[in-house]
Amino acid sequence: MMLKQILFSLFALSLSSAALASTNCTHYPENERIPAVKFQQNLEKQGYKIHSFDTDDNCYEIEGINPKGERVEVKFDMKTGEVVRSKLDHDNH
Repeated sequence: MMLKQILFSLFALSLSSAALASTNCTHYPENERIPAVKFQQNLEKQGYKIHSFDTDDNCYEIEGINPKGERVEVKFDMKTGEVVRSKLDHDNH
C-alpha cells in the first residue's frame, strides 16, 4: 500500500514538473509586444542583472540575478510584462 502511494506521488510530481517546463505565453503581433530593448532596460532599472535574454514559447526569458541577489530564470509575458514562470537557478553556482 505504501509503495503505491510513493509511486503515485512520484508520478504526480513528474507531471507537475513537465507542466512547469512547457510554459507557453500568448502569441502577440510584433506591434503589441513591449520592445525587447525597452523591456530589458526596465528590468535593469528594477535591479535585475541579466546574463542572457531570449524569446522562448512566445515569452521573454532571462537568466540572471534578481533584485534580491538570487540566480533566477524568469519568463515574462511579451505584452504585459507579467511573470509567467520564475524559478531559482541552483545549477550554476
